Amino acid sequence: MSRSEDEIALIDTARAELLSLVTHELRTPLAVLSAYVELLSDAASGASPAKPADLATWREAAMQQVGRLNLQIDSILTAARPGSSLPLERAPMNLGEITGAVIREMAPLLRNHSLRWEEPESAIIVLADESRFRQVLGHLLENEAKYAPVGEPVSIGCWVRDGRAELYLTDDGVGIPREDWEEIFEAFVRRTQRPSTSGSGIGLYAARRLMGAMGGEIKIEPNGFGGSRFLLTLPLATEAHGILAP
Repeated sequence: MSRSEDEIALIDTARAELLSLVTHELRTPLAVLSAYVELLSDAASGASPAKPADLATWREAAMQQVGRLNLQIDSILTAARPGSSLPLERAPMNLGEITGAVIREMAPLLRNHSLRWEEPESAIIVLADESRFRQVLGHLLENEAKYAPVGEPVSIGCWVRDGRAELYLTDDGVGIPREDWEEIFEAFVRRTQRPSTSGSGIGLYAARRLMGAMGGEIKIEPNGFGGSRFLLTLPLATEAHGILAP
């Protein structure tokens, strides 16, 4: 191949990868938005009566997802320009606070599961891109809605260990087979416990790339109960970032 053909091939590969990442970025907020619209529709039709306070909360949450979609579309347009990449803005972030917010946003998708949120006793301030962290955690929770046993609890918690923040996510299912722990982070690889579920197989690939870009990591490890759990790590914010880490 000539040099120009090599360059064209690289451009085509980059375009295909960007399209896959974009598809994943939009899928989760659309799924959450759809869930809130369904709740509002059921309430409006009388199929599932709701309190006025709940209706207001659902409307606000739906609009938040619309705003999230707008922000992600802006990111996509930025990334589509030659020589640019998906924006990443790292800043001090309260891990427990943002995790709790994402859990509340994703609640409609997880209504067939009970959530056990082990909230930290004190603030854990990490250095991360909040929107990208929300994207990663949102995808993991969406996966739980798809693959965790119906009616069984989904557990999530965070703490500080060895100078880094850690967040775990697990359920009471059989977990992911150990031989798949690395392969599942490759592009277009999907979990197969429920073949009928939809998905591009790009989510965990994108999650690992985003966590790495933030100076963090995502991996799978045993959960101590015969299954597996996702473990996310992030660097703590320091005095140099404007906040002194605990």
